[in-house]
Amino acid sequence: MKNLRLKYKLAIIPKDTILFRKAPDNGIYESMYFSFNSSGTYSSDFNSGPIQQWKTKQTIISRLIVKGKISPLIYGTDLEFCYHQFCGEDKYYLDVKHRHNPKCKDFLASLKNIGIDSWVTSIHNGTDIELHLFTDNNKNLIQFKKNINNEKNRIIINKDSFNKVILLDPKDYT
Repeated sequence: MKNLRLKYKLAIIPKDTILFRKAPDNGIYESMYFSFNSSGTYSSDFNSGPIQQWKTKQTIISRLIVKGKISPLIYGTDLEFCYHQFCGEDKYYLDVKHRHNPKCKDFLASLKNIGIDSWVTSIHNGTDIELHLFTDNNKNLIQFKKNINNEKNRIIINKDSFNKVILLDPKDYT
């Protein structure tokens, strides 16, 4: 598992980056999923909830957990590989991150043990990009801004903040 830190690019998410989420409330939890655009929120379990706008309070250094680009702006997730490294079990990438996966909490703990406490990957292979924060201090990293009304906030709804993310090869910084 330790070699995973060098396998994946660093994803530097600058302070004040806009993130989107759907959830039943705007609480801050130990494990939180965000999209870099509002269309990524439609994969949420909470599709009937409003789209929430959040922003980063400081720069977040994450890992781009992908196995490569499917096209210039579309990445394939590599969560299956990481999960297999953790428990030797093949699991579909959506099942890896599903909150009802009985091994998910232990999987996230094992990633934390090697210094990975968040990831950036595709929500569904070949679609929007997500940020999953599972740090011990999410309240210091992100803050809720507002619920978004689709009709009144078309400019915000069409925003994609992934273009602000800086990708670096970790081998250059070890």
